Parts: sequence; C-alpha cells; structure tokens
Amino acid sequence: EGKTLAAVAPTLLGALRGKGALVVTANDYLARRDADSVGLVFRFLGLSVGLVEATMTPASEERREAYACDVTYVSNAEIGFDYLRDQLALDETDLVLPRRSGEIEDLFWWCLVDEADSILIDEARTPLIISETTEAPAAKYEVARDLAEGVLSEGLHYDVDRKGRAVTLNENGYAEAEGALGRPLFDAKDPWAPFLLSALRAKELLEKDRDYLIDEAQQVKLVDAFSGRVLEGRRYADGLQQAVEAKERLPCSNQTRPSAQVTFQSLFRTVPTRLAGMTGTAASDAKELNDVYSLVVVPIPTALPVARKDYDDAVYQTIDAKNRAAAAEVARQHKEGRPVLVGTTSVEASDAFVERLRNDYGLDCEVLSARPDVAKREGAVVAQAGRLGAVTVATNMAGRGTDIKLGGSASDVARLYVEERLRGGDGADLLGVRGREESLLEISSATHDLVEAASKAAVDLLGDDLDEGVADLVALAADGRAVSKAPAVLAARKAVDAVASDVNQVLKEEKQKVEALGGLYVVGTERHESVRVDDQLRGRSGRQGDAGASRFFVSVKDPMFVNFGGERIADMMKTFRVGDDLPVEAKTVTDALSKIQRKVEDFNAEQRTNVLKFDDVQDGQRRALYATRRRLLLADGDEASQTFTRWVADAIIATARSVDRDVKSGDDPDAMLSARLGQFFGKAPALDAGARTALKNSDATALAEAPAVAALAGDILERVG
Repeated sequence: EGKTLAAVAPTLLGALRGKGALVVTANDYLARRDADSVGLVFRFLGLSVGLVEATMTPASEERREAYACDVTYVSNAEIGFDYLRDQLALDETDLVLPRRSGEIEDLFWWCLVDEADSILIDEARTPLIISETTEAPAAKYEVARDLAEGVLSEGLHYDVDRKGRAVTLNENGYAEAEGALGRPLFDAKDPWAPFLLSALRAKELLEKDRDYLIDEAQQVKLVDAFSGRVLEGRRYADGLQQAVEAKERLPCSNQTRPSAQVTFQSLFRTVPTRLAGMTGTAASDAKELNDVYSLVVVPIPTALPVARKDYDDAVYQTIDAKNRAAAAEVARQHKEGRPVLVGTTSVEASDAFVERLRNDYGLDCEVLSARPDVAKREGAVVAQAGRLGAVTVATNMAGRGTDIKLGGSASDVARLYVEERLRGGDGADLLGVRGREESLLEISSATHDLVEAASKAAVDLLGDDLDEGVADLVALAADGRAVSKAPAVLAARKAVDAVASDVNQVLKEEKQKVEALGGLYVVGTERHESVRVDDQLRGRSGRQGDAGASRFFVSVKDPMFVNFGGERIADMMKTFRVGDDLPVEAKTVTDALSKIQRKVEDFNAEQRTNVLKFDDVQDGQRRALYATRRRLLLADGDEASQTFTRWVADAIIATARSVDRDVKSGDDPDAMLSARLGQFFGKAPALDAGARTALKNSDATALAEAPAVAALAGDILERVG
C-alpha cells in the first residue's frame, strides 16, 4: 500500500536528466490509472507525461510522442513489443522508441517497474514473440484432434508430465498413430508428429476458462495465470493455438512463424544500473532478483501495524468438500453483513463458485475475472467490494492495483457513477450491493439534475468521441481541480462532488459497522503456485491498519498438491480416517502445504534459470545486431553506404585469412582468393596495388577506400534494391 505515491520522488529524479523515465506497470489499467492520478504531480512540476496503451496503433505518432515525454507510463507487454517492432522496422519513421543523446544501444535511460515480482519473475518464463503469419493446414489439425480424442489414451499410448507441462508418445502411441494415418509420423515431406503432439498438449494440459477462454467473436484468448486477465494480442506458438481451436471446434487461424523475440529478463537487463522495482511481495525472491537483475531488495515496514488475522488453512480430503465448506463460510459471513472477497485460481473456478453460492444459498455476488463483459466493470466491482454485506469472487488479485476501502469509497462511487451516466447508463449497480437491497444508496433530485447537465455538456464537447473521451473527462474533473476550467469539466466536477456528498454519510456509517464486524474477510479456494500471489490476495484485507482476516480452504486433491507430492498429507488423513467434510486445521499441516508450495516455486525458478541460460547465448548477438540495425536506420545515406562498404572490406579480409589458412604447396593463393570472393559476392573485385597492401595488412579502413571495393559494395546494394 502506498507504492504509487512513493514512486513519484524517484521517478522525478530519473526524469530530471531529460533522457526519459519509464514507469512500467503490469497492465494497461494500472498504466492509465497512474498516468491520470500521480501524473498530475509531474505535470504540475512542468514535466510532460505520456501514456502507451494496447489500443494505440503500432508504430504510430501517438506512441512516438508518448515515449518522447519526460515520464512515460506503459505496460510491460507494450514496451516489450514496441522494442521488438523497432528492431523489425524498415524505415526510420516506423521507430517509436526515442533516440536519446546519440546513444543507440541505450534505449531506456531510467526504468521503474511496478509489481516487479510479477513482471521480472513470474512472467520471465515466457518470451515475447513477434511472428509473421502463414496459412495453417486446418485439415491436419482436425485429423490430429480426432486421433488425440478418439484413438489415443493416456497411459497406453502416451504419458503426461503435468509438473513439467509435457506430453510424450510411447512406442504403442507411435505404432497406433501411424497405423491410423497409414503413414510415418516423421516423414520429412509430410510430417505429422508436430500436429499430433500439439493436439495432445491441447487436450491434456490446457483447460478452457483456466488457461484460455473464448470471447464473443469466437476467438481463443489467453489468460494470464498470475493476474487473471486476458492477454490481448498473445497467442500460443508452435501450432498449439491451432490445436486449441481444433479442440474447441473453431475455425483454424493462420499459423505464426517467429520473426523476433526477447525475454523480460533480457529486456530489463539493458538498464542494469538504472533499473528499480517496487512490490509488496518480493522478499521471498530477493536472491533471484539479485542474481538476474543485480537488484537489492529492501523491505519497507508498514506505516501502521498489520491488524489482519491470518487463520491456518482448512484442509479437506476432496475438492467438492473444500468448495462446500468455503461457500458455507462465505454465506455465514455475509449473513452477518461482513464484506467477503473470494479468491480463485481460474475463470472456471470462479464461475463454479458463483453458481454454488447462488444454488445452495440464494446468494448473488459480484465477479471479477478475465471475461470481457466482467473485466470492463473492474472499477465498479472494486469500489463496492468493501461495503456492508458485499461478496466479490475474483480470479487472482495479483497486479490489480486494488485498494478495497472498508464501507466503500464515496469519491470512487461518485466518479464511476458519473462516468457511467455520461456514457448513457443508469449507474444503478454502483449504488447498491448485489444481493443486499437494504444497501442501496440514494441520489437526490438536485444531484440528478447536475448529472444530467454534465451529460449534456459532455455530449456537446465530445460528440461522436463520447465513449473514448468520458473517462479522461471525469478523471480530469475528479482529480485535476487546479488544471482545467472548461465548461464540460466544471459540470462534471459539480456532478461528482454532489454524488459524493449524497453518499458520503451513509458510507461512513457502513465503514463503522464493517470495522465492528472485523473488516474485510478474504477466502482463498486454492493455493496458487506462487506464495506471492496468495500474499497479494491476503493483502487486500487489513490495509493501512484496518481490521481484517483471511483463510484458505484447500484440498489434498488440488492439482498443485497432486503434481508436487501432497500424497503424504493425503495418506495421513486416510490413516486417521478423516471424513470428507471434516477439515484439518493445524499449523503443522499448513507448514507442510507451504513446503510443497515452495517446492513448486523452486521448480518454476529452475525453469526461469534455464530460459535465461538459453537466452544469454543469443542475447549478446541480438543486442549487437539490433544496435547496428538501428544505427543504419538512423544514419543518412552516405553514412549507411560507408558502413556497408566497411562490411564488404571486413568480408574480403576474412576470406583472405581463410585462403592463407587453407592454401597448400603448389596452390595459387591469388586464384583461390579470386574464386572464393567470386563465390561469396557473385564476382571478384579487381584489387589494385594499394588495395592489396591494405589487404595484406588487414587494414579494413584503407581497403574500404579502394575504388574496386567501393564499386563492389555499390553493385551489391543496387542488386538487393
């Protein structure tokens, strides 16, 4: 809590050099939120503030201007893809990252990473890839799907390593598949093995509404396992995307072929001495942050003592018993009026839990997940989550930047209500708590009139751009009180102030009641692979000294414990004949589960280390190539021509050295050199005496000035266009 404000001072220090300061967030929502809120401080101090979002056109002037600002807010995905797109640019006008004081290789001068553990560690296993598309053989993917689903079976034909996320065909599987296809799987001219293995991975390792979901346009969208958000623009690689589409009986999209890729580890290591990060949960990964990024983790104590009570895990035999117990606990707390936040690990689990609450207890609740219709209401859901009797079911809270205020926030409700009304909605869901009619907030008729006036002023100002401009207008009205005096902003400001005034007293009384009930109660329905994500969920409660509590309901049949050695706990429960509905609540059991969780984290850390080792091999070459490519793009015609001529001279010298190494007694070295140069360049240059002297001395600068070499370079450039 407080990271956003604490980041202002160091960001200002980084920006004062005039070389640009990047603030990298976990998603577009946080980037926009911070640019709109604390960005006002930088603007007040005379600095320019830019915002880069996924909705902006790639290689656009809008992006270029944002990166050229003194302070730029951008998500980790956008800065990564802009970096790669710049390396593929064919013209200087396609570059968006700025040229700082002639430093070609140093694209980032100063960088602060928000939610650093999520970006620098959790997402480090997956590289960012830009691909070009090719037509996919849809028929092959469909045949492979039919084989995977109807012919091959686990154990008999293939083995699944869920821990290592891999599927391996055995001898029976190869024989069965080749018999069904009537051809070998590894035919060089018509290979089938990649298609079949992708189909098996899609079948066994990827689950709908956990790893991906299908949107209204019938498109497969990937879901971030750590934040629960849709990863816009991301696709599975190596044919896995098409295998998933075939599995879901969707039209087969085009295949992709990687054109450029980079890991977040390599990307952020370009600024090793000017990189900083902030997060609430990095202490457990201090060693990895130091080893990979040379970052020292410094814990900052909370301003007030933590009053949250973290109960021991309630451990059950079966998943169904665990979910029934968790739902019963939520219903009991809701009946008392205490706000409850339920954390799940997947969209599918959220939907199932919401359905259980509705069917078993008649309890309606708010949902926060990756589904597009739900994600766009994130602000409204969070604004109400701390109110009396509120029940919110959320898929992973890591990186959401959410501050759930006990009793709700009058300013947040007012801002979101006015924004919804200006868009043409009624804002009713912002005034009440779902499933609790007595919590409905009332708006006076005078306030309604002010909101109507603000709506008319917004339409007059924005016209056809109403949907896109309303958020900026209301943000300016709510936060930028000393900045703008435009009529539409003033009208919106009056409306926001009036709504806040109407609901403030009621919400104050609710806060007192919620505090008396013990504050926000967090219920976890499963341990995540990363203990930091669990801590993020717990950390939604008990903020800034508030009261609160948390409890995790887990089962020894949960996937993580099944895959990583939870059998001992399960065997112990069987030995003592623990019934399905009887929980085991003991510190020793909680500690045992935590050890398994740390075992999973160690396994994932090893995967990240392996990714880094592989990437380090090509990282130096990649950076050198990208720097040279960028230097050529930014150079004028003469400078580029001189650089290319120098490369030709270097190639001639290297060829001459190979001749010196390979020449034998009786061979004509001049003839060998001429033949090899002709083979390499298409024709051999006629070197004069000066050029031969430069070649003998391995003087590339002098050799590049020789007329024959300059002519050869010009001829090559003309041939390649």
